[in-house]
This record gives sequence, structure tokens and C-alpha cells, in this order.
Amino acid sequence: SKLAEADNRAVGGEIGLGGIYRTLGELSVGYRFERAEFVIDGASLGLPQRRDNVGSLWLRSEIDTLDRVPFPSSGTHLTMGYEVADPALGGDVSFMQASASWWGYWSPEERHTLYARMMGGT
Repeated sequence: SKLAEADNRAVGGEIGLGGIYRTLGELSVGYRFERAEFVIDGASLGLPQRRDNVGSLWLRSEIDTLDRVPFPSSGTHLTMGYEVADPALGGDVSFMQASASWWGYWSPEERHTLYARMMGGT
């Protein structure tokens, strides 16, 4: 039998500004605001309910050398990001996070493509 059910809802938006640079790829900075609500149906179990506002600044870089979209046969795609949230930015929470993801495509033969992906973050 089911003890509880969790529901994660969020509404918000972000605004950013960026450009394309030879060595950094597409570099952008911005601000994000989000109202997040984490509700657990099972309050009789004493599980926590969360309702928070998140205000953050972010920085992203995206480098893309894929030969074609949507089905590349060679190239790489690298995305890196950093985000800082703080009550001074209009939210209720404070955190820092960094993330990176990499995709690589190789075609040893014309009709076959190998694909690898790595990702990580804090």
C-alpha cells in the first residue's frame, strides 16, 4: 500500500544576456527567479513540506562542434554552468552549484555512429 506521494511544482522565469566567442563558445549570464513547492501527501507521517522562492545569478558556456543536427556523426558538445542563489537576490534559500556535461560522437564507418556522454556537478 502507498504511504505517501510527492509532488514537486515550480513556476518562474529567467532573463539572460550573452554572446558567441571564439574560445568560450556561447557565453551567457543571467538572473533566475522561481517559486518552488515540494508537497508530500502523507502529512500524517510527519514528512516535510517546502515552499521556497529561489533568486539566483547564473553563468553558462556552451561549445558545440557537432557536424549536423539532429543526428551528428562527429564532433563534441560541452556545456558548463555555475549558479549562485541567495536571499539578497530575492529568494528564501542560499546555494551554489556547478555543472558540466559533455557529449562526443564518432563514426568509424559511414553508417554507424558511436556516442558517449559524461556529466557531473555539485
